[in-house]
Amino acid sequence: MITGFVGYNVTLPCSYDAKHYGGIYMCWGRSEIPYSGCDNEIIATDGFKVTQRKSHRYQLSGDLNQGDISLTIISADMGDSGIYGCRVQIPGLFNDLKHQVTLTIQNIHNTTASPSSTASPETQTVISVTPGKAVHSIIMHFLK
Repeated sequence: MITGFVGYNVTLPCSYDAKHYGGIYMCWGRSEIPYSGCDNEIIATDGFKVTQRKSHRYQLSGDLNQGDISLTIISADMGDSGIYGCRVQIPGLFNDLKHQVTLTIQNIHNTTASPSSTASPETQTVISVTPGKAVHSIIMHFLK
């Protein structure tokens, strides 16, 4: 599970071994990962460049040539909460790499999380900071 905040960018990680497989088709969808392709596809590549994008808010922030196909959602809002799936179409039957993540977007002014709520190994809290936005109070909250 990944947590982000309204108005800030959030990155969902996904990668594959590009040195071994080379540039291959991949997609991100807004749902559980189906048997093939991506349901509710929001972004896709041919392995070298983005070939389809549902909105300018969806960006692949990593180096495609290195296999970093992490999805960055620009200026997240509450409607971005939900399940996301990353699929890399590895050649051969049933070889696709699949990664599913649940994203929770919170309103920064209503956040009451304590450090213990982010300490379990099943939970990952990611705070992506956009330059120019004040986050000092958020960081201090998590350091307490």
